[in-house]
Amino acid sequence: MKFTTCLASTFAALAVAHAVHAAQEPQQIFSGAIAVWHMGDAKDSAGRNSALKTHDPVKLGVELAGAERAASLARGGDGKAAQLDGGWLDAGQGDGGELNLTGDKFTALIRMRCPAASLWSTRGVFTKGGGHDRLVFNFFSHDFDQGPEGMRLGCEIGVEGKAGLAGQVTVPVAQIGATNWHDVIVRYDGRELALFIDGVALGRKTVSGRL
Repeated sequence: MKFTTCLASTFAALAVAHAVHAAQEPQQIFSGAIAVWHMGDAKDSAGRNSALKTHDPVKLGVELAGAERAASLARGGDGKAAQLDGGWLDAGQGDGGELNLTGDKFTALIRMRCPAASLWSTRGVFTKGGGHDRLVFNFFSHDFDQGPEGMRLGCEIGVEGKAGLAGQVTVPVAQIGATNWHDVIVRYDGRELALFIDGVALGRKTVSGRL
């Protein structure tokens, strides 16, 4: 599993779970997650320690302040972030292979921002796979040959028995705010792939099959 993004992007939390859990308190938000990386350090705070490996330039433990810190804490975070200046993070297969997801349900969250609209680029952001025919899921940004103004943020998944991509959902970066913090969630329930940006479902695709 790899996490990469455009120059100087910041991740506040990343999580992967088999299902969504309702939470009453911030500390319950990631209850039941397979892996959670808060970005204060490279450790996984859920269950087994599927620790991240850094590929520079990456800076972990960047202290957030003011409203940014408050927003992190309200979402079950630790008020810290990772700054990626062209580097990337790698969780591999996870401790004991726990990141090799199976079944037909999963949810993944990444909280992120890109500090300048011009820094968005065509690449993977949060990925588990090895090319389209070995893809589990892929959060990505891509301009689809439309240039910077056509940049979209999206997610795609692969399922058994179907070559290449099984489903893809995207949203224009300009629509959601190119430099804002965003809670980006993808949910697959065996019937539909849905993309939520800041709590709003902005993309849906009918998909079925096991990951």
